[in-house]
Amino acid sequence: MKIVQFAECVYQWLNDHKRPVVPLLQKGLELSEVMNFTDELNITLTNELVELYKWRNGTDKSDGYILGDVDFFPGYHFLPLEHSVAYYKSFINDRRWSKNWFPVFANGGGDFFIINCTDKFKESSEVIGFMRDFDDHEVEYLSLERMLQTFCECYTKGAFYLNGNGDIESKVEEEAIISNKLNPGLDRW
Repeated sequence: MKIVQFAECVYQWLNDHKRPVVPLLQKGLELSEVMNFTDELNITLTNELVELYKWRNGTDKSDGYILGDVDFFPGYHFLPLEHSVAYYKSFINDRRWSKNWFPVFANGGGDFFIINCTDKFKESSEVIGFMRDFDDHEVEYLSLERMLQTFCECYTKGAFYLNGNGDIESKVEEEAIISNKLNPGLDRW
């Protein structure tokens, strides 16, 4: 599994470009800590999710922040596991939410990228874009690993870039080409 390699690629770009999010990315969790946070849920996190949270435990936003400064990729920050669990619990009875959806990245306005988990262990699962103002939510990446691979390539090939205000933005057409190549067959791309 290359999930950590792709996450490190994203981290390296953010670090090389002196993004304020870098020191806010918390150290990873031990497996026992991941299990303690999630043992009361009716789902089992995928191995990819466990590996991601062992790498880093999301972004510490406790001291105030500017949304663009905490972006892990354009418009979204990486949720600490305890926040993901809290969001999961708060959305479980929402008619638009599936009981298997676990949020990992958020935009601060109620939209998330979520992993479709089940009650059984799975290596990986698709990543769904949950947009709170819509009833339909598309699969946007074949897996969390493919999502991070897509972001790594978008950063290294310039599809993700810093605009004149220092915010991370996307060259949408270039992002779509990379995303389609790494996530073939999805309607989103």
